[in-house]
Amino acid sequence: MLYVYRTVRNKNAPGGAEFIPEVIHNRSGAGSHFAVADLNGDGQPDIVTSGVFGSFVFLNHWRR
Repeated sequence: MLYVYRTVRNKNAPGGAEFIPEVIHNRSGAGSHFAVADLNGDGQPDIVTSGVFGSFVFLNHWRR
């Protein structure tokens, strides 16, 4: 599984914030290599992973 964790401010949480997991893909994972970069020039970070299940590119469309 590949997740990102979104920071949500919560005054009742320890430290004033909590991390909410969001599933990006349920059949890949971080594998042996991963990188985060803006691949398509839209100003949003995209993710590239490579491992035993293959190579994957995840363009940041989930946060728009």
